[in-house]
Amino acid sequence: MPNISKREDVIKNDCNDAGTLTITIELQVATEKKPIWYPQPTYYDRTVSQLFGSIENSDVLFTVGNTSKEFVAHKCILALRARSLYELVLVEESSSKDSAENDLTNIELRDVDKKVFEILLEFVYTGKEPKLDDDEGTARSVLVAANRFGCTDLKLYAESVLVDKFLVPSNAAALLLFADSYSCALLKEATMNTYINDTKAVIESKADWTKLKESNDLLVELLLYSTSGRKKYSSIVDDGNALIDRAIVDADDLDVTSLRQRLQKVDLDLDGSREILVERWREYLRTKNNE
Repeated sequence: MPNISKREDVIKNDCNDAGTLTITIELQVATEKKPIWYPQPTYYDRTVSQLFGSIENSDVLFTVGNTSKEFVAHKCILALRARSLYELVLVEESSSKDSAENDLTNIELRDVDKKVFEILLEFVYTGKEPKLDDDEGTARSVLVAANRFGCTDLKLYAESVLVDKFLVPSNAAALLLFADSYSCALLKEATMNTYINDTKAVIESKADWTKLKESNDLLVELLLYSTSGRKKYSSIVDDGNALIDRAIVDADDLDVTSLRQRLQKVDLDLDGSREILVERWREYLRTKNNE
């Protein structure tokens, strides 16, 4: 049935005393959405992928979550693709008296969700980008786990998913706090742009906005960004040496996508706050200038 009110109901309930009916319409101008930066897929060979979940030659056993779900792994793979997780294994081996006698090093991760850990471990072995666009909480949890265990490629992917699929004005304040906590430069910049574009809606998320106001440094950063600090996208060009000095100065005006594209092109680390990315790019340019 169509949602149509009867004339007498409209007159009775919606008109003022003078019999005037006021209709308020909110319009939003449709603009072309800027493509969201995603990290380039990492190459993984088929042989390594086949080792995922394989007991053969495994030397680590993870016991995960409150249900003690077990996952086997291989130290050589962890060393290459989840460095912090590998270092956790080394610490356990050095402190355990039984490590030399056992085939498997046992690691307990009771505070990690088993679903999240399985996503992380599968990515470590296969490079397969997980489906994270159906639940913001899972995307956040995967990012936190990837950050904790040194799986940077997965962290960057989860960050891009949060920007692309979940960021809206009503959760921008919460995601800004989250991004600041985990050095997610792309997400942080996107949340601040959302604040600029729809300040009223961001502030109306009262609980999250109240938490944001408790961080004086972050609030000042947001206000400065909204008045004069908004960055711009600049496509990659092959700068000649004569342009390097200018590029060093201009680095502070680049948005996070521009910075990451440049760093990615020269195989440098893409993780960290925007300030770290700027300095990393400047240091590369200085080194190039001195060659």
